[in-house]
Amino acid sequence: MREDGVRLYRSYSTDNLYIRKVGTEEVYSEAIDVEDAPYEYIETDTPIEEFEQSAEEGEE
Repeated sequence: MREDGVRLYRSYSTDNLYIRKVGTEEVYSEAIDVEDAPYEYIETDTPIEEFEQSAEEGEE
Protein backbone atom coordinates (compact mmCIF):
# COMPACT_ATOMS: atom_id res chain seq x y z
CA MET A 1 0.00 0.00 0.00
CA ARG A 2 1.27 3.47 -0.85
CA GLU A 3 1.52 6.22 1.73
CA ASP A 4 -1.70 7.74 0.36
CA GLY A 5 -3.59 4.48 1.00
CA VAL A 6 -3.78 3.31 -2.63
CA ARG A 7 -3.25 -0.42 -3.01
CA LEU A 8 -0.96 -1.55 -5.81
CA TYR A 9 -0.91 -4.97 -7.46
CA ARG A 10 2.04 -6.47 -9.28
CA SER A 11 1.52 -8.86 -12.20
CA TYR A 12 4.40 -10.96 -13.51
CA SER A 13 5.27 -14.39 -14.83
CA THR A 14 6.56 -16.95 -12.36
CA ASP A 15 8.22 -18.66 -15.35
CA ASN A 16 10.35 -15.58 -16.22
CA LEU A 17 8.34 -14.83 -19.37
CA TYR A 18 7.03 -11.50 -20.61
CA ILE A 19 3.36 -10.77 -19.94
CA ARG A 20 0.98 -9.11 -22.40
CA LYS A 21 -1.95 -6.88 -21.46
CA VAL A 22 -5.09 -8.61 -22.74
CA GLY A 23 -6.64 -6.83 -25.72
CA THR A 24 -3.44 -4.92 -26.58
CA GLU A 25 0.03 -5.52 -27.96
CA GLU A 26 1.63 -4.06 -24.81
CA VAL A 27 4.27 -6.40 -23.35
CA TYR A 28 5.93 -6.09 -19.93
CA SER A 29 8.36 -7.96 -17.72
CA GLU A 30 6.07 -6.90 -14.86
CA ALA A 31 3.09 -4.58 -14.45
CA ILE A 32 2.04 -2.60 -11.40
CA ASP A 33 -1.53 -1.36 -11.34
CA VAL A 34 -3.81 0.30 -8.81
CA GLU A 35 -6.50 -1.75 -7.11
CA ASP A 36 -9.56 -2.30 -9.29
CA ALA A 37 -7.66 -1.50 -12.51
CA PRO A 38 -9.46 -3.23 -15.38
CA TYR A 39 -6.29 -4.80 -16.81
CA GLU A 40 -5.63 -8.50 -17.22
CA TYR A 41 -2.36 -10.06 -18.34
CA ILE A 42 -1.37 -13.34 -19.95
CA GLU A 43 2.05 -14.92 -20.30
CA THR A 44 3.80 -14.83 -23.65
CA ASP A 45 6.24 -17.47 -24.88
CA THR A 46 9.15 -15.01 -24.76
CA PRO A 47 11.73 -15.38 -21.98
CA ILE A 48 12.67 -12.07 -20.35
CA GLU A 49 16.44 -12.69 -20.70
CA GLU A 50 16.19 -12.95 -24.48
CA PHE A 51 15.38 -9.24 -24.99
CA GLU A 52 17.47 -7.95 -22.09
CA GLN A 53 20.61 -9.62 -23.47
CA SER A 54 19.93 -8.16 -26.93
CA ALA A 55 19.55 -4.67 -25.46
CA GLU A 56 22.80 -5.00 -23.51
CA GLU A 57 24.65 -6.17 -26.61
CA GLY A 58 23.40 -3.13 -28.52
CA GLU A 59 24.86 -0.78 -25.89
CA GLU A 60 28.44 -1.83 -26.60
